[in-house]
Amino acid sequence: MTFHEMNKKQKLAYIFDYYKLHILGVLILLYIIGYGIFRFSTRTEPILYVALVNVGGSIMEDGVLTDGYLSDRGTESAREEVVLLGNLYLTSDATNEYYSFSQASEIKILGSIDTQKLDVVIANKEAFDAFKEQDFISESAEITDSALLKSYGFSEPLYAGIIKNTPRPKEAGAYLSYLSRE
Repeated sequence: MTFHEMNKKQKLAYIFDYYKLHILGVLILLYIIGYGIFRFSTRTEPILYVALVNVGGSIMEDGVLTDGYLSDRGTESAREEVVLLGNLYLTSDATNEYYSFSQASEIKILGSIDTQKLDVVIANKEAFDAFKEQDFISESAEITDSALLKSYGFSEPLYAGIIKNTPRPKEAGAYLSYLSRE
């Protein structure tokens, strides 16, 4: 029986039997191309890396430190982002119940500084003093009384500083100005 003599069901069965690997290969190739186009068209570019050390609460969740900054500088937030490293805790008190968590945070912070994936740090006095002691900070400001952070009701002073080896010093300086505004 020739191909022209077959009915539609037989033709489909014939094509599938003999060309299934070719069809599968084409479908996989189309998926890879489609996925690549999707990833390229929706990717975001980090413009700044910010760490919150010994700082928690709703400030991390409501976007004032990320999307608020992007909209303040007039940026299309769909293409650029501020990466926020939260839940970091530093203490020098070895008797503190969170001391092991502090050691893990220290490793994460040092790795981020070393790979230049940390530009600005926001911390309480104890943690900020540790950064200054290690000579990681180039420029700093107390931000507790800034208009941006007043509504969060922090009970202790907060400080922000620019990490010395940042590859984005201009952006980090603009971010520090954004945080310090009164």
